[in-house]
Order: sequence, then C-alpha cells, then structure tokens
Amino acid sequence: RGQTSARSDIYSLGLILFEVFTGKPAHDASSLPELQRLHEDSSSARNPSDIVDDIDPAVERAISRCLSSDPSLRPRTASELAASLPGGDPLAAALAAGETPHPEIVAMSGDSNPLPLKTALSLLALFLVGLLIYMVGRQNLDSINAIEPFLSPEVLTYRAQNVLKQLGYERSALTGDFAFGFDNIEIQHENKRIAKRLGYENWPTQGFWYRETPTEFQSDTLGLSLGNEGPGEVGFWYPAWTLAEMHGVKLDNAGNLRWFQAIPPLALNDIQVAQPAWSEWFSEDLVGFRLSDLEPQIPRVAPPVIYDHYQAWHGKWPNTEQPLLVVAASFQGHPVYFEILAEPTHRTTEPSFTETESAGLNVTVVMLWLMLSVAGTLVIRNVYSRRWDRRGVWRLARIVFLLFLFSVLVNAHHTWSAWEFGLLINCLAMALFHTCWIVVHYVALEPTVRRYWPEALISWARLFGGRIADAKVGSAILEGAVMGIGMSLCLLGPSFADADFQYTHGSGRFFGAVHSIGLAFESVSGAVAACIPAAFTLTVVSIILRSKVYALVFVVLFYGTVQSLFSPWDVYLWPINYLQIGFIALAFRKNGLLSAMSAVFVFWLAASIFTIDPTRPYFSGCMVNVVILLALVTFAFVSALGGWQKLFRPQRAIWQY
Repeated sequence: RGQTSARSDIYSLGLILFEVFTGKPAHDASSLPELQRLHEDSSSARNPSDIVDDIDPAVERAISRCLSSDPSLRPRTASELAASLPGGDPLAAALAAGETPHPEIVAMSGDSNPLPLKTALSLLALFLVGLLIYMVGRQNLDSINAIEPFLSPEVLTYRAQNVLKQLGYERSALTGDFAFGFDNIEIQHENKRIAKRLGYENWPTQGFWYRETPTEFQSDTLGLSLGNEGPGEVGFWYPAWTLAEMHGVKLDNAGNLRWFQAIPPLALNDIQVAQPAWSEWFSEDLVGFRLSDLEPQIPRVAPPVIYDHYQAWHGKWPNTEQPLLVVAASFQGHPVYFEILAEPTHRTTEPSFTETESAGLNVTVVMLWLMLSVAGTLVIRNVYSRRWDRRGVWRLARIVFLLFLFSVLVNAHHTWSAWEFGLLINCLAMALFHTCWIVVHYVALEPTVRRYWPEALISWARLFGGRIADAKVGSAILEGAVMGIGMSLCLLGPSFADADFQYTHGSGRFFGAVHSIGLAFESVSGAVAACIPAAFTLTVVSIILRSKVYALVFVVLFYGTVQSLFSPWDVYLWPINYLQIGFIALAFRKNGLLSAMSAVFVFWLAASIFTIDPTRPYFSGCMVNVVILLALVTFAFVSALGGWQKLFRPQRAIWQY
C-alpha cells in the first residue's frame, strides 16, 4: 500500500532471498486476497529457521529485516543489505542501520594484516633514536644532574639522624618511627623562583626532609588532602605537626641543615631558662657556616612553635655575595626551631591556596561534579538500553583496580602495628574510588564513541577481547609509543627557550626500582582516565562540526589552551603544549584510543627518565622506566609483525617485505 520506493524493492528482494535459502515462499496462501493480507501482516511471515535448521543467523536476520511491514525498519539500500550478509561488513551494516555496533563487531572489523617489516623497523628505529636523544638531552639539560654532591636517601637519612642527635633529640628505637622524602613539586617551584633572584643563585632547589615521632606515623588521609598524593603517605606536612616530641629537619643535598623544628614535650620544667647556646647548637659542621660571623637583628616573623627565646641574624653566604638570613628559637633551654630564609618575611609554612588557586579549585570541583552527574545519567541510559560493553568494563575494572592498589601500597608508609590494617582499608578504598571513577566515565562515554567513531576502538576492543598479541593491537601501541617519545622530546624545548628553566621531579623516583614500578602502574590507569573523556570530546565535536579533521584541530586548541593556563607567564611553553596535544590527537586519528593511551603512558614514563649517569642515586629508578618502555615497544613490535618468525624468513632481503 502507499507509494513505492527503494524499500519496496528491498521487500521484494527479501521474498526472493527467502525462497533462495529455504526453497519455499515466505507466505503460504491459497488465494491472492489471502496473500495480500499476509503481506500486510509481517507476523505471518515464516522464519527461515523453521524450514531450514542450519541456516546462518546473520542471513535470517537480514531476511527478516527485509520483510518487515514497517518500511523504515528495512535496509535502506542493497549495499546495506549486502553488508549484513555473511562475508559483508557487519560494522558498516550496524552503522547504516543506525545502531550502536556490538564490541565484538568492532573487534572483528578492520584488517588484521601485520605491518610490513620495513614499516615496523622504521617505527622501532624512530622510537629508539628519539628515546636516546631524549635521555642524553635530559642528562645535559636537567639542573638536578649538576647538583654536586647529590647524596643518596640512605646517606641523607643517616646525616639527619646525627643532626637531630646533636641538637638533643634522639629517636626511641622501641616506640618511635621515622619517614623521609624530597621536596614536593610545589616547594621545588618556590625554591626555583627564589634561585632566579639576583644574589640567590646558590639557593638549594632540591631539599631532603626527615621526620621522627614517638609513635608510629598514622597518615589519616585518603590521599585527597593538599600536599599528600596517596593514602598512607607521610609527607613534610602530613600528618600535621601536632604531636608532642615530634621533630624533623630539612637538609640540602650536601647534608647541611636548612630547617629544623621540634614540638616540645607536654611536661614543663621548673628551671631557670639560660641564654641559648646558638653557636653551639647550630655549629658550622651542621649548617655550613658560623653564626658568629653574622650580624644579630630583630626577628620580623614569629616561629610556628612555642618558644621563650627567638633570634635572627643576617649576613652573606661564605665566599659569595648571596644574602643570608637565619632565624632560630628555643624553649626551656632546648632548640625548637631553625631556618634559613630567602627574605625577612619568608618562612616555611604549610602549603595553602592563593585566591586565584582557590577560585580555580572551586571551578574544578564544580566541573568534576557536573561531569560526574552527566556521566551518571549516561550510565543509567546505556545500561538500560544494554549498549555498554559489559565484558570490557569488568576487565578494565579489574586491571585498573589491581594496578592502582599496587601503586598506592608501594608509596604508603607501612608500620608494624594495628594501624597497618586501617592503612590497607584506606588503600583499598582509594583504589576502588579510582576504579569506579574510570568505569563510570567509560560506561557513560564508550558507547557514544563506538557508535560515531567505531574505528577508534578496533584495537582497544581486540585487546580487551583477549587478542593481546593481535597485529592491530601491536601496531597501535607501537605507533602510539613513537608519538609519546615525540611528546617527550618536546620537554627539551623549554631548556632551549629559557636558559633558567628547571625541571621538577616526583620524590618517588629517588627511592629505587620498586617505587618506580608502582608509579608506572599508576600511569597505566592515569592514561586510561585521561584519554577516555578526551575521546568523547573528540567524538562529540566531530558530530557537531561534521568533520573529524576539524574536531581534531578543535581538541588540540582546546586542551592546549587549558594546559597553557597553568603557566600563563611562561609564554614559550604554549607552543610546546599545543604540539604535545597534537601528538596525542594524531595517535588517536591514526590508530584510535589504544594508540593515544600508549602515547600518554610513554610520555609520562619518559618524563621520569632524567639521568644516564650510573653514579647518581636515582639512576636505578630511571632505568626501571627505560626497561619498561623497551619491553612495551618490543612486545608491540613483535605483535605488529605477526610474530618473531617474520624476522627470520631467509627467502628475501629484510627490506623487501
């Protein structure tokens, strides 16, 4: 009934296909009026499987769609029908039908041809050459490699314990606890800003802190507090300096005292307070200069601890013109505070936000809640409509949870006490929260990418479908690794643009191989968490602009601008930020989500490789990252080729494949 169209021809073609595959007509009618009535009622059409037992389900689905009484449900074209038949392209058929393709259909689509040997070797060579250039460049450009001497954490710990002992504070071997680390990134930035001032060129930019307490350190944070990166981690300010008889020091890399603080015991002594022995307490072998060579002056700021004597001195560093300002305090005849200041009003205090940073934090929190609300709505919609990748989600959740749990357990401060059980609960809670955050966004966003940009998920779907050594998976990781090393080479740019540029370093890299492995595992889940929202943004923009190329340009400009806002005064960093985002976009465009994640992971891991000098105490941590990168790229290279046998075929020359 009604006007004829291409869908009418599709219906007729369905009738023919029914008879071709079953040998019988779709409708069993004894008269023409009865046949017309049966044609109008789609439910009267027999199923091909009722007649032929071993018919292919794909064929039956295609015929049933052709015979639908609603023309809008039929294939729109003959090519769409052909794609849905065995031997066709099921991904194209699903997209043509306006459906979200199943993850298995995405995984089966695309070619599985290995990379040509010449191409694979070229990519491998690009990666190795880029990594070598980057490592040599960081060795020569990173200012940390110029610090002499750079003592190991073990030596600095021994030195810190001796300093405290000389000041009259000795740790109890039975009940006490200690923790140590290097300055966090915020303090490193502050020290480097001071070092750029005229006269402060020798200001130490990398410091070492050491703390002791009469009981076990119990970090009561889940890793969400300012200055603390994970559950159970003990930092310079966490837990807070509130416990009596807690004390600690800061040393420079030569082992000289730069800061000291002690919380007095609760019990007060009924003694006459004597004049503090400043020069005896803070002797030259502790601080590197003599207090007697400096001029006393009235202090401009109060110390952060209780005191009954407070003194300040000013002068110059020995054998330099660098200004020197020192403050010290004592209480009941014992030293409780010492610090070398960069200016009269400067003092080491607990980190806090400026008004601008607080506003930025508030905006970030609002955006995160908004994103979570939208993601939650999409999760309900996708789960209800069964569009989510159930198997992939559970595999992703298990992998992310285990990797993140290992990383936080490695970085946590462990004690032989009942607190360890609470610490384990905190680590499990943080790992579970991190996993849920990624899973919620994945379930919310992945079906949209799979519907509108499915080719970006082919290698990802194969990886999570168990085809780990698939050639498509290997080529995606290999090409992403090349893009990641390109991003890493961009890190060398600031040193050429600004001679005073100085890198910052996470303290975990100074503590050996295990901490480096933990941070590498954390980088895997971090790369997943970073790339999934970016892929969703790219997909949505491509739908709005109706162009994937324009969407890539928009994403590069958007994320590059956001990244540049974190360093508004360092204009020379802006082009580098855009270039790095461009590498990620190129990886996504060429080989999809898995390639972009590979690029981000390689970049984060390479950023922590900053020495090739085996005499440096942080050499082992850097080399662990090198080994992980080489293992990843070797696996990707072999998989992309389709196996080792491709390298050992003697019939033709190696460059003829």
